[in-house]
Amino acid sequence: MKDPVQLWTDTGKVTANALQKMIDINTGFSTAILCQQVEMLNIVAESSLKQLQLFSKARTSHDFLLGQSRNLKDLSRKTTNNTLITAEIMSSTKVQVENLLSHFWKEVLEMYPLEQKPVAVLTK
Repeated sequence: MKDPVQLWTDTGKVTANALQKMIDINTGFSTAILCQQVEMLNIVAESSLKQLQLFSKARTSHDFLLGQSRNLKDLSRKTTNNTLITAEIMSSTKVQVENLLSHFWKEVLEMYPLEQKPVAVLTK
């Protein structure tokens, strides 16, 4: 049986390490999502600018509708791409968190023999 003080020290180290990794994951996620949001704002602003240019440059209603159709197609393509990238960021972050938690619980459970598991430990 391990010394209780050493056990608590080891548990604290494992927990602190896991928390730091979680902070890193969260920082990476927040940065990536913020970049995607800024990109979406740029996409919408660019599309709006193109729409305004259509109002001033189109000579006929046919020119206007053709330009509007192209603009909407481009907007749809860019927003879909942005959404796919955002979904990938979210999926990747989910996997990172799952791996972190799995590794954390594995470490904690290795420190506590079966008969000494803390009450708060939950298993699947």
